[in-house]
Amino acid sequence: MRAMASTSKKRGRAPVSLARAQKKKPTRAAWYGLVAAALAGLGLLGLTVVLVGSYLAPVFGRGWPWFLATLLLALGVPIAIGLWLVRPLEGFKRAVWFAGVCVIVPTLAVVGLSAGTPRHTATQLREHGHWPFEHVFGPPTQSSTTRFGEGLAETWANLLHRDETKRKKPRAQPVAKAGDPRIKPRNQPREVFYTGVRRARRRPRPAAKAKGPTSRIRFVQRGREIMISTRFGRGRRLKKLAMMLDTGASISAIDRAAAQQLGINLPVTPVTVELQTAAGPRSFPVTVVDRVRLGRAELRHVTVAICDPCAQPGLHGLIGLNFTRHFVTTIDHKKRRLTLRRQAGTPNRISDVEPFLVLSEVRGESTATLFTVTGKVHNRSDRTVRALALEAVLLDSHDKVRGRLGGSVDRIGPRKTGLFRLSGKSFKALIKYRLELTQARW
Repeated sequence: MRAMASTSKKRGRAPVSLARAQKKKPTRAAWYGLVAAALAGLGLLGLTVVLVGSYLAPVFGRGWPWFLATLLLALGVPIAIGLWLVRPLEGFKRAVWFAGVCVIVPTLAVVGLSAGTPRHTATQLREHGHWPFEHVFGPPTQSSTTRFGEGLAETWANLLHRDETKRKKPRAQPVAKAGDPRIKPRNQPREVFYTGVRRARRRPRPAAKAKGPTSRIRFVQRGREIMISTRFGRGRRLKKLAMMLDTGASISAIDRAAAQQLGINLPVTPVTVELQTAAGPRSFPVTVVDRVRLGRAELRHVTVAICDPCAQPGLHGLIGLNFTRHFVTTIDHKKRRLTLRRQAGTPNRISDVEPFLVLSEVRGESTATLFTVTGKVHNRSDRTVRALALEAVLLDSHDKVRGRLGGSVDRIGPRKTGLFRLSGKSFKALIKYRLELTQARW
């Protein structure tokens, strides 16, 4: 009887322990809270990457060692601490503790550096806060995410510096009297010297990816010259012209005889471009040809110069980089074959558009924290210019680049004028600046 009672008691306890185990299972609200904590931890980890990266930038400089060290300290340390603490735990408790560590450790790092040394942290963020975004998302002029991240870093730096300066009592300002030239308003904008405009240097890029059909063209080699058959014109009316392939020429060119065959009529005051010839630099008129075709490789709206000295005997001109840079080009001298395949992505036609653009009324003003450039862009062509990207390069007294400001003009109609405005952080050593045209298309 005692054995039966004991077995009945044991059997009676089983449902109670099962109910307790069911009560200990996490609810749906607990999982939602864990997900929210994990998202908050990811945001704090991102802030830690920016902050730690700005502190490590003066030590490592720009490059992969700095980027890897930033990831190791900002992400590796919290993750390692979390994995070490959750070893004896299981299930939901392990996930909760790991998420808590990923929230607490970045919070301590951000609050400690921001509250402990606000002035130094603000300086580091202003100078190096945009680097993590640039490494991940690309240059500021090509990525809105980078510009947004740089703005957040600047806003955070301003808040930290403002908190530090609140402890100081403001100096008494003298009362300005009318006509007194000695008293000037604080933070008065000063004009910065403008050195001119030029095309931006082509930055090294990874190997271009090709798309579309492959065009193989036979060429004739005469000494160092590569002669190819090219078609110019508009619509279906294409003229066959013998041209030279010149990979060192920045712009294509044809002679006046070819221009007459194509029916090109230049205006009384044409747009000109300066080219280097055997007799030295000279100016030649430029125009836009509707279609240029090499085999099956075709490009529309190509800018060409009307240049007789550019045409070799027996040829009508040359094909330059403003055509070949849009294709993956292979030259097989043994088989005397030229292979062209279109590059993937949106083409950058700045080399074709730039001769027709004129910048005017450019003015740059700098205050203690803000630098602004304004001006006008006049389109002298008969075609609409789209997605024009400009970049202001900020220089000190030693011509060292101290910063870059990007901006764009969405659309400039034919023979119309567009306005541009670039603004960003300034510095005391800013002496001059120049403008660079980085991207555009028809």
